[in-house]
Amino acid sequence: MVNLSFWLMPEEDHRIPLAKLIEQLSDRFQSTPFTPHVTLGSGVVPWAIADLPTHLDPLVKTIPPLSLNPEPPETSDRFSKTLFIPLKTTPALTHLVTSLQQTVPASLTDCNQPHISLLYKTGVDAAAIAASLTLPLATIAFSELWAIAAPQQFESQADVQHLQCLYRGQLGDTWQNA
Repeated sequence: MVNLSFWLMPEEDHRIPLAKLIEQLSDRFQSTPFTPHVTLGSGVVPWAIADLPTHLDPLVKTIPPLSLNPEPPETSDRFSKTLFIPLKTTPALTHLVTSLQQTVPASLTDCNQPHISLLYKTGVDAAAIAASLTLPLATIAFSELWAIAAPQQFESQADVQHLQCLYRGQLGDTWQNA
């Protein structure tokens, strides 16, 4: 059994400018950079890692790529949402999350506010940072689903450093070993 987070990944052309923004913020605030993503849910999964494709292929094949519209950056007191881009929910995203919850035999934490985090760091004036940011994209296209080995409690830079992609799945396609 492994704790997994399921990430919706921006397509490459959209991932690059978001990753650059995350890296700039990480350099500025001495935090660990990470890959831009939307966490769809997390939980302890009873499957062996080698069996992920068997269980998730049917889901991934049926979900087409999707696009989401970002809203202005926001902040919170939570480490995992220090500075983030909220995303407008769509029927396609709701369908994906519901399908994932039905596929995974675990109690997944729900993604009740879809977002892309930009900074994992406490003790910074995130509101001032948010006010000064210009988002690099008006719409963000998503084309992959990743399964990430992640700690159950995500609260430190060490936790960010230990994130590990186990599998990647192209939406509308089959899972591939990462």
